[in-house]
Order: sequence, then structure tokens, then C-alpha cells
Amino acid sequence: MDHLIRKALLAVCLIFSSALLFSSCAELPASLDPKGSAAAQIANLGWVMFGLGTVIWVGVIVLLLAGLFRRHAPGMYKPLPAKENARAVNLWIVGGGIVMPAVILIGLIASTVWALRSMPAKEADGGLVVEVIGHQWWWEVRYPDHDFMLKDEIRIPIGLPVAIRLSSVDVIHSFWVPELHGKFDLVPGRTYEFVLEADQPGEYAGRCAEFCGQWHARMTFIVIAMQPGEFTTWLEAQPKAIATPTP
Repeated sequence: MDHLIRKALLAVCLIFSSALLFSSCAELPASLDPKGSAAAQIANLGWVMFGLGTVIWVGVIVLLLAGLFRRHAPGMYKPLPAKENARAVNLWIVGGGIVMPAVILIGLIASTVWALRSMPAKEADGGLVVEVIGHQWWWEVRYPDHDFMLKDEIRIPIGLPVAIRLSSVDVIHSFWVPELHGKFDLVPGRTYEFVLEADQPGEYAGRCAEFCGQWHARMTFIVIAMQPGEFTTWLEAQPKAIATPTP
């Protein structure tokens, strides 16, 4: 009885600690709560992988339990003749170790390619271009067509693809806005371009996802998605000169 009570208390403690863990993460930006088309594709792919992994895990546990109970249950386990046993072993090896993993991997590759092809890859002609330059440990944001810059803040209109050009002046950084897109590395000496698009107005937290030095944890930024008319008004009100950025 004492053993059962200890197990019950342990289970309660685990459930309680898990609830605290998930509640503490509730306010963090979540890639599974997408607010853009690219993030939605990534989230859907993540759920597919999670569901498939769950099915595989359940199947393995069921087979394991079935084997354990059959082996120890009186009269249930009957050894097969040598030839039949070899055939059964080969069937499990080929089917479970080669065919099934191959089918799963091919399906995952196809799902990944489909998700990548479904993401917006090109901004509209004459669309907005934003240059994002990583520094230790802040983000320089430039609007080259409008001659002004921001620090740790990106403003975009909703419903319109925006070209983001990434670069770094010192070390490798990683640009990540979980609710809008995946991670993109900023390699010194290279420029990488992708399309960022938000479906809903709001403020979306971003961060550097690659350790880049002492104050890496403070290298955050925010993406503010605005209604197109509101964004145009804001854009026209900015000073028309790029100032020398300061950290």
C-alpha cells in the first residue's frame, strides 16, 4: 500500500510540475501558433511529424508489451520450427527495418518539399524591401528605398510579402520570428533573402537563435505588422535620412 501511495504522489508531482512548465511558456512566441503563411506550413509539417512519431511510438510499445506478456504467459509462447522462425525473423527485419522506414522517410521528404514549395518565395514587383543586419548584440533594420533605419524593430504591412535581406557584420547570427517564419542564419560576408509575410496585425517577438557571444540572450527584436493604410502613413512620416547606427 505504501508503495502505491508513493507512486501516486510521484505522479501528482510530475503532473503539477508539467503544468507549471507549460504555464511558464504560455507567453513565449510559439511556432505552433502561426500568424503567417510560411509559419503555418512549418507548423503543419511539425504536426505531421509529431503525429507520425506518436503512431510509431505507440506501435513499438504495443509490440513490446505483446512480446513480454506472450513470453511470460503459460502456454502462449510456442517456439517455431527453424525454417519458419528464420522466415519470420527475415520478414520483421525487411518489413520493419527497411520497408517501413523507407516509406516513412519518403513520405516526410515529400511533405517537406511540398511545405517548402508552398511558402511565399518572391515579393510583389516594386514591393517593400527591408535590410536586416546583425551586430553583437543588436539588429540594424534599414528601409533602403525610403532612406531611414530602425533598431531592433521591423514594421511591415499585413497581407503583403516583404523581401528581407539578411547579413552580418561580425559573427554568425540567426534570424527567427517563430510566429511568422523559420530560422535563417546570417553568415558574415553573405546576403540571404527571403519573404516575410504576416496575416494578422500585431507584435511578434523575434530573437537570435544562434549563440553569438556574451549578450546573445538579449539580442531580440520585434516585428510589428500593421494595416496597409496605417503602415503607409507611418512610412511617409519617417525622416528621409539613414543615420549612423549605434548599438
